[in-house]
Amino acid sequence: MCDFQKTRTYKNYVIIAFNKNGSHGNTAEYYIQIEPSGNFLGFGIWQTTPALFKKASM
Repeated sequence: MCDFQKTRTYKNYVIIAFNKNGSHGNTAEYYIQIEPSGNFLGFGIWQTTPALFKKASM
C-alpha cells in the first residue's frame, strides 16, 4: 500500500503568467514566480514571428 503524503512532493511556489490576449500569442507576456526564498519577474514574446522579431529588435 502506498502512503500518498510520504511519496508526493509539493511545490512551494506560485507562478502567474499573463498577456493582453489572455493566452500565448505575439504580444508581450509577463511572468511572475513567488516563493518563500525569493521572487522572479520576467517578460518576453512567446513564439514570435520573424517579422515581429525584426521589428522589435530595431
